[in-house]
Amino acid sequence: MFFIQSDITVESGLLLPDIAREISKALNIPSMVIDESGRYEGVNVYTTTCFGLEFTLGRTAEDPKRTYHLVISSDVDAFDYDGSEKDVDATKYALLLLSKAGVNAYPRDTKLLY
Repeated sequence: MFFIQSDITVESGLLLPDIAREISKALNIPSMVIDESGRYEGVNVYTTTCFGLEFTLGRTAEDPKRTYHLVISSDVDAFDYDGSEKDVDATKYALLLLSKAGVNAYPRDTKLLY
């Protein structure tokens, strides 16, 4: 089994709901909607799931202005993970799709706090 993950920074002057819509179109996934689960206390996050993957988009007060954090990861609630899964980095593929749609994005700096 595989665990797919990707951490991407998106730069945009758009508001969170608007860039969430653009990313959903670019990645050809169901529309991201505001998360109301309480999982992300104090942070507005847009999310959707598709094909066993979870897509989340948000930003914290500490993130640089005009940037958003896009996370793509296997939906751990959808499968029985035991830690033996092979990690798959989906960053390059997601960046290709985002770039084709005109979304300014790049791999997230590993030094930034989450």
